[in-house]
Amino acid sequence: MGNSYRRLLLISGVILCLYSSIFAKYSGGTGEPNDPYRIANASDLLQLAGDTNDYDKCFILVNDIDLAGYTFDKAVIAPEYQPFTGVFDGDGYIISNMTINKNGDGFTGLFGYVGNSVIKNLGIEDSKVMGYGGNFGGLVGRIYNSCISSCHFTGVVSGVSSLGGLVGYNVYSSIIDCYSIADVNGSSKHIGGLIGYNMGTVESCYSIGDVNGHEEVGGLFGNNSYGITSNCYSITTVSGEDYIGGLVGRNWDNHITNCYAIGDVRAVIEDSNKLGYEIGGLVGENYGNNYDHIIIDCYAIGNVVAKNSINIGGLVGDSGKSIINCYTMGNVIAEDGSGVGGLVGWNNASITSCYSTGIVKGGDCVGGLVGKNRQNIITNCYAKGSISGDYQVGGLVGRCIDGTIFDCYATGAVTSSGYVGGLVGQVYDGSITNCYSIGAVTGYSDVGGLVGSCYDPNYVNTSFWNIWTSKQTTSAGGTGKTTPQMEDMATYVDAGWDFSYTDGDDADWFIQIDEYPILTWQISPADIYTDGRNDFRDFSIFAEFWLREDCSIYNYYCDWADLDFDGDVDIDDLAILMDYWLERGIYN
Repeated sequence: MGNSYRRLLLISGVILCLYSSIFAKYSGGTGEPNDPYRIANASDLLQLAGDTNDYDKCFILVNDIDLAGYTFDKAVIAPEYQPFTGVFDGDGYIISNMTINKNGDGFTGLFGYVGNSVIKNLGIEDSKVMGYGGNFGGLVGRIYNSCISSCHFTGVVSGVSSLGGLVGYNVYSSIIDCYSIADVNGSSKHIGGLIGYNMGTVESCYSIGDVNGHEEVGGLFGNNSYGITSNCYSITTVSGEDYIGGLVGRNWDNHITNCYAIGDVRAVIEDSNKLGYEIGGLVGENYGNNYDHIIIDCYAIGNVVAKNSINIGGLVGDSGKSIINCYTMGNVIAEDGSGVGGLVGWNNASITSCYSTGIVKGGDCVGGLVGKNRQNIITNCYAKGSISGDYQVGGLVGRCIDGTIFDCYATGAVTSSGYVGGLVGQVYDGSITNCYSIGAVTGYSDVGGLVGSCYDPNYVNTSFWNIWTSKQTTSAGGTGKTTPQMEDMATYVDAGWDFSYTDGDDADWFIQIDEYPILTWQISPADIYTDGRNDFRDFSIFAEFWLREDCSIYNYYCDWADLDFDGDVDIDDLAILMDYWLERGIYN
């Protein structure tokens, strides 16, 4: 009896083990948040893919998974309209060598369709998502109301439209601390290095690779709408025809802050009878109804090259939203283009505290900062590059239509056939106040040292140009001065320019002996001596006022040794000084 009972237990145990090994779910876990299903191999992943009843459960990757040898004709998980709504934690592991080749539209990626979900800590590497269709992404084809964090994709994504290195189409989801290192190629629109079409919040993300498409093509996003983008960058080469940008192709009501793009942006127009539109080093087109959403603290470093195109800018091609504290350093080359600017091609919003240093070449309405400015304010800005075009060409602005230019300057050489000025080519209504230019000006008609053509010379007030360096003794507005006069602070103070910190607000301008004026925001916070460097001259002034407690606007904040303007020269100020130690004090 005892032996028979033990034999029965042994047989039952063997059957139970066999049953568990055959019918067990995944490599352990219950799918609950505190005990997620464990995905340890390709079989576990395919089991998840095939069981839609588990799409609302929790999963965790416990090993790297190599999918070499598998080729999928649709998304691996949730390929159709039933979304994955659970949690997938990659736990830092990698899924590699995933190949998807889909023919036709459909949500395609490792995950096809994701909603009300969390995907985190997951890498997909050396993988391909290809086919003839849309909503393709290396990680997710389409996602809504979810969160992706600390994920990445490396490989290739190609298809027709709404293609992204990480996500094809994002609706109201947050994507944080993610990146894509991928070539993304599409034959239509909404092509982005990270996300094809974005309608969500994206923070601390980047993309690297080549991005090619037709319309709404960007290094990070093809289209970026209704959200916030912050602390992101792209290192990409971007090419297309319309709405092309180094970071975003088309931006609508999305606030962009502290972002940058590095790489060339090229408008490739195959049909010689067609024009390309809205091409920018950071954003192709920037518009929207929410005027609180702006571009701030951003820059683009790379060349923007276009043919048969209009509205081309080093930062933004066509802008209807404010731009603040931004700059560009690449060249903008659009020799037959209209509306070509070192920062913005066509401007319909305010621009504040921005600059451009690259060469700008275009057809008409060409400017070192803005090609065409319409009914808006440009203030505290400058441009340094050489500018050339056919007509309506200026060192700062090509054509100003009912706009205001205030506290700005341009230093580059300007060349055009007609309507050419050291600062502005043509002013049609609007005003210029407290501005100057010093670059050589060359043209055949309507040539001016400061302004080439102006509907009314009274539009230009308290502004100057250098008659020696410009080689022009006349202008459609402004006052000509010699080099010694242009380097004399009295020239500007007598005209009412603001060099003072004792009038209740900050000064707008600063001038060194035998130098031209610069804008005060160009001065490094630690350049106490204000000679363009942060070194022992600054430290000697700092040491002289060490531990002083009477710093205020009335003693120039202890000759600017009080770097944080709190009334004391103390350890906090020393920390600021060390942050800038031995760096250049005045920006190029």
